Amino acid sequence: MSRVEELEKQIKEMQRTLEKKEIIQKVLMDRVEQSINSSGSAYTLFENNLVLQEQVDKRTKELQEANRELRIEIENRRKVEKEKERLISELQQALAEVKVLSGLLPICSYCKDIRNDKGYWQKIETYIGDHSSAQFSHSICNKCMKKHLPELYEKMMEEQKKP
Repeated sequence: MSRVEELEKQIKEMQRTLEKKEIIQKVLMDRVEQSINSSGSAYTLFENNLVLQEQVDKRTKELQEANRELRIEIENRRKVEKEKERLISELQQALAEVKVLSGLLPICSYCKDIRNDKGYWQKIETYIGDHSSAQFSHSICNKCMKKHLPELYEKMMEEQKKP
């Protein structure tokens, strides 16, 4: 082979190599273009992701605050419930201790004894003591003192007149 033929052969190889490189370059350019387009989409996705993340963070904070407020409300309600239970207990205890007299009491017009549920006559003090929490202390009114103890009544009246 002559030198010219050799050079022509090298030129053809170089042209083929150049064509291959141009094909590779075109493929690479297409890929870059696709990458840019998809990067644009990826960028849009990234932006959307950031916006969504901000919304999630904001909503999370709102929910945490609402949760905190609910915990406080629950605690307050528990305190109120305990206080209510305490008051109910106190009222039930007080109700158990209270004895109430009601209705008509059959009382003797003369001796003032009261007929109980079994038909027996009891002193008024005994009956009321059994059916209520009242207690009696005996005393004498001025009218009865004047009638039954006239000397003592006169003495008491004289002492009251003294300054």
